[in-house]
Amino acid sequence: MDVQDNIKTCRDIGRADLRRTTVCGSILMTWKIKAYSHPTLLMDVGMAVLGFFTGVFILYGWLLHGNEDTKHLVVNTGLVGAVVVFILWAGVVRQKTVYDYRFTEFGCEVDYWLNLPKSGSTFFKALSIFTFICILSMISIDPRLIWIAAGPAGITIIAAIKLLHWENPVEHHSTDWARYDLVFIDRKRKMVVASFQDYPLSGFEVHLEKDKIDEFVAFLKTVIPNAEFREAKWEW
Repeated sequence: MDVQDNIKTCRDIGRADLRRTTVCGSILMTWKIKAYSHPTLLMDVGMAVLGFFTGVFILYGWLLHGNEDTKHLVVNTGLVGAVVVFILWAGVVRQKTVYDYRFTEFGCEVDYWLNLPKSGSTFFKALSIFTFICILSMISIDPRLIWIAAGPAGITIIAAIKLLHWENPVEHHSTDWARYDLVFIDRKRKMVVASFQDYPLSGFEVHLEKDKIDEFVAFLKTVIPNAEFREAKWEW
């Protein structure tokens, strides 16, 4: 297939598919999969730490706070923080990403976005507004509680601000097979990563079902036959 054929193929694909298509050649395989975009252990630990601090705040208000008039406000502040931390953990850290791949003999392209319903953005914004109202109401009832902004409530406010501006954009990426000379095969995370000998960290990640790994590796060996194929853990 010459250059003009490649250009024609790209244009034909672009007209047939409303999604952006930037790689040339006939599409040989496609698939869509939901997977974690990164190892989640470190972020799980981080969210557990935030949850621990909100728990401490709740216990302080329940057991040690001396003012009975504001005791329930301190406890409720901790509870709001715990709820926000849980939603961040369940809705962001432990949220899978949807990958929509299209492969040709010359390259690959992928669209990806968080696996959330369309109403997710509205829900997060409503939760943020509710959080602000709760914290500001507590402070307005008893101004002495302004100090909570330096504790778990402060963490909660920061998280709420991030949620208030949260969107779920569709990202797009494309690449040419000829660029790569190293391939990582990580069967545990069900990934194949085309990368570089000189800079292994800069790779193109492909998520796929476990029973499709060998088939996809065989395909890569036909399009980048001079690359080194390495069974190894992909840690990034």
